[in-house]
Amino acid sequence: MRVGGITFGLALLAIVSAMPEGTAAASDFWDEVKTPGLREWRLYVREARVAVSAGQWRAALGEADRAVARLPDRAEAQVVRGRALGELGQLEEAAAAFRRALALDEAALDPAEDGTHAARLCAAASEWELASRILPRVLGGMRINSQRHDLYALYGDVLLSLGPEHLREAVVAYREAVRQGGRGHLRAVIGLALALRRRGDLLEASDLAREVAGQGRIGGVIASLPVPSGEKAARRAIALEANGDRTGSRTAWQEAATFEPWREHAERQLGAEEAPRERTRRRPR
Repeated sequence: MRVGGITFGLALLAIVSAMPEGTAAASDFWDEVKTPGLREWRLYVREARVAVSAGQWRAALGEADRAVARLPDRAEAQVVRGRALGELGQLEEAAAAFRRALALDEAALDPAEDGTHAARLCAAASEWELASRILPRVLGGMRINSQRHDLYALYGDVLLSLGPEHLREAVVAYREAVRQGGRGHLRAVIGLALALRRRGDLLEASDLAREVAGQGRIGGVIASLPVPSGEKAARRAIALEANGDRTGSRTAWQEAATFEPWREHAERQLGAEEAPRERTRRRPR
């Protein structure tokens, strides 16, 4: 029996030839040769995906953990792991898994289903910067549907939560959400009203605020947003003001002023409300 590269190559060829017809088996074989453990990793990821589809989050996490342990430098297992952790309420750990997935492969969260869930979980974890990295790539590859305009609204919420330097992009995102979802998309309309007010487009901002302020659902919509409490308060402030509730609006702006990125804007709104009161108090009788 000859020893050497030729004999080894012939032996491998014989093994591959004995496999079932088709290229899949041969491809799997050579993949395993190049990356030992890949076959097991694929099996664990596949089982994790099945568990995710069934809503069996603990089973999904277990399989994803096995995949990560087998081949830690592959991104997909981290993606599935993040989804399972998020659904189990472990939001910080989920965000860490998504961040690791992106470090391994910047396109890991581009697929619509994975990216959508990841962005929503990151926003819920107050990881707005991470969500803002995920959403543009997901949106860029999605077809126009109801989920897409919801994601544009989420993108606007995330961008506003990051502060004034993202205001222009937030307006664009909200406008796209309203364009696709219509004026009945309360989350997008109230977000756009706030963004425009912060940009100084007061007339359009007031018109939009009036559109949504009289709808009983707006309070619930604002309460459910994955944004800081100060951002919820700012939305309440403009809705209350549109309804003529100056006292409630002032209280809401005071709460909005506790959110540092937009503190200066909220304080300006409070100052603008105070000026007419001062003039009234000083008016001679």
